[in-house]
Amino acid sequence: MKYTGNLLPEFYGGHSSTFWFINGVFVFLLLMSIAAHLWGDSPKNKLKTYISGQKIDYIYQILLLAGAILVGNLAGICLRRFEIFGVFYQIFTATLIFMGTLFLLTLYYLNRKMVGEEFYKQLTSIFQFRLLLNGVVDYFRIVPVVWIFSIANFYILYYFEFTWTQPVTYQFLILADNKVKLVLLALLIIVVAPLVEEIFFRGSFYSLLRDKLSFPAAAFFSGVFFALVHFDLNYLPSLLLIGYLLGRQYENSGNLAGPVAFHGVHNMIVMVLYFWIFW
Repeated sequence: MKYTGNLLPEFYGGHSSTFWFINGVFVFLLLMSIAAHLWGDSPKNKLKTYISGQKIDYIYQILLLAGAILVGNLAGICLRRFEIFGVFYQIFTATLIFMGTLFLLTLYYLNRKMVGEEFYKQLTSIFQFRLLLNGVVDYFRIVPVVWIFSIANFYILYYFEFTWTQPVTYQFLILADNKVKLVLLALLIIVVAPLVEEIFFRGSFYSLLRDKLSFPAAAFFSGVFFALVHFDLNYLPSLLLIGYLLGRQYENSGNLAGPVAFHGVHNMIVMVLYFWIFW
């Protein structure tokens, strides 16, 4: 396979077409979301009818994610342009700002949509050891399926000699050149990312889909959204499978602890593998 370069520093430096394309898409979605909220009240307008009621919640989901990504990207650009910190800490800080923004916006949204006790129950479930352990056990029950699928994905790319960008985890590991950076990176990938992503993708987006769709459909579409947001088209099939299985875990457990643990264990194994092979 052919690597196209170190994407993360180029992306946050604003030097790649990927940067402008992705941010352009999210600026467009953000403007469309704002326009949808400001639309007139005429009952004759079909667009107003389409986005009224529960459908407006889908616009909220796009708004939340688009806003968080834009905030994180802008933070990364500022840090890099003004040469604040080294490259690793620039990207690490920008990622934390993105995660923190998405976390707070999603909590605000869920707090408005859920009854107080239900909202509190979902959040506190994340810190219950037994529920977290169930998520870990469920992961290892189906881990052969996950990794057989992932390995097949890799070898298909290799066989057809697809051009691909270096995975984000691999690039982060290259930049983590001491123990302190490795510990920070591990906390980000294994703890922070699963927590924030599961609150948004399963606690918010999947739950919204599930109100109207069957379990397979809701898990599939939330999995597609989860996969696309990772911006790694080479491993889109593997990410789609992980997204679907996380939806299945949330459906079966009824709490966020299971998907958070499932997601965290998977990220940990991926990080260990990259560290062992490349670092």
